[in-house]
Order: sequence, then C-alpha cells, then structure tokens
Amino acid sequence: IIDKVTIRFLTLDKQWITGDLKQEFAAFFTNQYKAGDAVEVYYDPKQPSHFFVDTKQSRRTARIIFACVGIVLFAAGLYQLMQT
Repeated sequence: IIDKVTIRFLTLDKQWITGDLKQEFAAFFTNQYKAGDAVEVYYDPKQPSHFFVDTKQSRRTARIIFACVGIVLFAAGLYQLMQT
C-alpha cells in the first residue's frame, strides 16, 4: 500500500471501529479510495479490529503484475550473475 488507508465502520453490535488497513498481498493503487467512499468491510465478530476490504482491482491483475515484476527482477539477477 503506497499511502495509508484508514477505515472506520460500524459493527453489527453498533461498535465503531477505526484503524489503518493492514492487508497482505493487497493491490491498492493511488486514489483508489477517496475520503468518505463506502467500502465493503469483512471483520471477525470476536475481534472487530481484525478486518479487510476488497480492492477495486482484480486479484488476477495484481498477481500478473507481481509475477511480471518478479520475472524481470529474476532475469536481471541472472544476467548479472552470468556477467561475472
């Protein structure tokens, strides 16, 4: 995540939860969300502070981007190894 994303939501038990989004393997692009945008939040009812949101970007696209970056970095490292 390039910028910090802060989420505030109301649980089914009428408890307000506010926290920074901490998601592994999440692909968020700049300005994907603007202040006040509604998002779908999934949380653990026993620990509401553990939550995540869906991104507007497809998982397939994110995986392809990460795979391409990995292949380029691997190829650059292999090229450097062969040069020495």
